[in-house]
Amino acid sequence: MGTLQNIRRMSPYVFGVFAVLLVAFFTIGDPTIIEGVRGTTGDPKTQVIATINGAPIYYLDYEQRIKDEEENAKREAEKSGQPFDANATRQRVWQALVDEALLEQQIKNFGIMITDNQIKEQLIDNPPDFLKQMFSDSAGNFMRSTYIELITKPENYVNYMGGDPSKIPQEEKELAVSNFRKDLFRIEKYVAQVLKQEELTAAVATSSSIISSEFARMKFIQENSTADLRFFPLLIRDLPQQAMEAKKEEIEEYYNKNKKLYKQKPQRKIKYIAMPLVPSAEDSARSERRAKNVSDELMAAATDAAKDSIFDIKLSEYNGMTHNYLMVEEIDPQIYSILSILKPGQVAGPINRPDGTYFLRVDDVRSGENEVVKASHILINFDNNKDSAKAEANRILREAKSNPNNFALLAMQYSKDPGSGQRGGDLGFFGKGRMVPPFEEAAFAAKVGDIVGPVESQFGFHIIKVDDKRSEELKYSELRLSPTLSTATKSQLFRDAHSIKSQIQEGLTFDTVAARLGLEVKESQYFDANIPVLGSKRLSDIAFSEEVGFVFEPVEMERYGVVLAQVADAKEIGIKTLDDVREEISRKIIKKKQLDMLASQITPYFDRIKALGGLQAAAEQDTELASKIQVLNAFNNTPTIPGFGQDAAFAATVFNSELNKLIGPFRGENGYYIITVENITKPTDEEVKVAMKDYKAELQVATKGSIFFQWFQKVKEDAKIVDQRSKFYPEY
Repeated sequence: MGTLQNIRRMSPYVFGVFAVLLVAFFTIGDPTIIEGVRGTTGDPKTQVIATINGAPIYYLDYEQRIKDEEENAKREAEKSGQPFDANATRQRVWQALVDEALLEQQIKNFGIMITDNQIKEQLIDNPPDFLKQMFSDSAGNFMRSTYIELITKPENYVNYMGGDPSKIPQEEKELAVSNFRKDLFRIEKYVAQVLKQEELTAAVATSSSIISSEFARMKFIQENSTADLRFFPLLIRDLPQQAMEAKKEEIEEYYNKNKKLYKQKPQRKIKYIAMPLVPSAEDSARSERRAKNVSDELMAAATDAAKDSIFDIKLSEYNGMTHNYLMVEEIDPQIYSILSILKPGQVAGPINRPDGTYFLRVDDVRSGENEVVKASHILINFDNNKDSAKAEANRILREAKSNPNNFALLAMQYSKDPGSGQRGGDLGFFGKGRMVPPFEEAAFAAKVGDIVGPVESQFGFHIIKVDDKRSEELKYSELRLSPTLSTATKSQLFRDAHSIKSQIQEGLTFDTVAARLGLEVKESQYFDANIPVLGSKRLSDIAFSEEVGFVFEPVEMERYGVVLAQVADAKEIGIKTLDDVREEISRKIIKKKQLDMLASQITPYFDRIKALGGLQAAAEQDTELASKIQVLNAFNNTPTIPGFGQDAAFAATVFNSELNKLIGPFRGENGYYIITVENITKPTDEEVKVAMKDYKAELQVATKGSIFFQWFQKVKEDAKIVDQRSKFYPEY
């Protein structure tokens, strides 16, 4: 039973989370849908929203995919506390569809076929990790027998719905089993897609990803070698901040020699006016009139009963809200401070707050129905030795009980829960069903002030201190009157935007009209065809389909308001102009000059170090040199120098140098170095031999993945993708 309860926490019905996973095979997300098809005619069943190398994606298929994904993505956003970003998720779903279509085409081109038996064997012998997690007990053990039973006999799901199956209505059981079967179908589709992509990856990478034993051996040694060294750095960042410039003729000469390196992708730029969707002065005045009306009628009422009756009418008239039995901790403290002095049926208000004028009424007060606990805990991990962890937990428990006031300090010192540990173990208030069962049972059974434990869960041993318990709940109604954007105000903004567009089409410039109206004109950066502009892929798509000077239809955008935009400039495929790369070239020339300057400065240092007998002797005899000479032990063969950033030339020199020899000065990417390598540690022949089989296999997999990714990127670049979403959606 515990397994199915775990599954329900993750999805509205057993495998509902799978809808997200299927899209995540490519990317993840879900779009917000509009009603109907905009600017199109004909049967929606045959409306084509895009073509991928001539293969259609139909509007209704796209809509269905959206509906399958939307609920899960919104729930995930809510669970993580992050806002649901419709545009971002819309783009991820779109990219998933494109990738999926291209992969399916390539799978067909390679003649790859996956049989039903292969899918069943994969599900039984090697189920995806997310399924194993869903069918695991509280200790993390995979319940294979339950898993096999349910995927081979879906009708048995009724035995895991909770309670006596014979008492569950037949209609409810049929619906649950039907939903379960739908999820199994989605899982089979996912597994089939995984198997097909694995075969496609193998087919693409087979000839190019063969790793020789010698290459694998050399790479393993390189990755597992370390060096102990001393070095003297003289870096660009050490130079005095003085004016240094690249001359115009130097920039032009560099550009003419290297212009082929500066390839220009097609790009666009837009200029735009954004008119925020905020309440107008009339909207604010209307809200004030409503608040005064409610206040006057309540003031005129002679009794609490009369006020209660008036409040009911106004609550309905102005779309107020009733909160059904909330724990005190769930209520805004400022709101609760007012509710706490009211008796059931009493009304308070007007109460002016930054977000509006409030009127409040207590509908009912109850206690004892539900309970929340405020607790703190100290978590001790098992760390592969449960007995040792329990002994440590018992020791801390004794210390905590001997001085309860020090519990927060002990939590900060010992707890392995990084979140609560920093807060002295404080978990805040929680109700039943929020914590793992052993923790919950102990916390609710203890009295306020008790310190109990060690309590074992899958996370380790917990020492729990119960700080408070409450069961008071309030049912209350709230009428908030605040300025809201009226339909008339929004309509006026759109009329203004259309008026500006008409004036531009009649010959005035975008900037001239905006200046007359006192509106600010902004410009975007240049953007590529696959980059949303102002967060909108639709605007980007239209910008690339129209000429410079084209004025868009006004559109409402969540973060900007009503937006009127114009295609301001276009760059086509070719070579970037000198002006476009002038700053980049200037930085390169200046960096070269800085390195050249360092070249003359490093020589005297090298001579002094050499005369003193090397880096170690110099550090012992010369105070100035000692302050700059660095000691670096167990340096890995990577481009990053700890504390000094990246410089690929440094590692290459270190691991190709003779031991105990003064090397340098040599030029790196960001400066000059003088080094002495004192020791290089490499894996032994036996260590290499033992590790080689697994390492070579891992390297093979990584190489295949890299080759496949590069190949697929080229497939996407060469694909002919006709995106017609702008005809269907006002925003995406």
